[in-house]
Amino acid sequence: MYSFLRDGEFVQVTVEDHGRVTGFVSRFGDSESDRGVFLDHFFKSGKLDANQLAFTTTPSMAYRSNFRGRSSEAMAKVGATKHIMC
Repeated sequence: MYSFLRDGEFVQVTVEDHGRVTGFVSRFGDSESDRGVFLDHFFKSGKLDANQLAFTTTPSMAYRSNFRGRSSEAMAKVGATKHIMC
């Protein structure tokens, strides 16, 4: 996990076979109806190619996240899956 934006918000990325990634973005809501509520936005699609990471979250409550960039070298192998700090 990697903390970002506001304290307590984070993204978790799991690398699966053939560079497929799964995960989610957890953030605090910022609209009138969800202000201060912790919201999870799960990946709709994602891929890791060498050190290039890309993912898009499933739209939820008018929020969708897209990310394209380099992943950190900090990886820890856990069983058959890899978790990335990005």
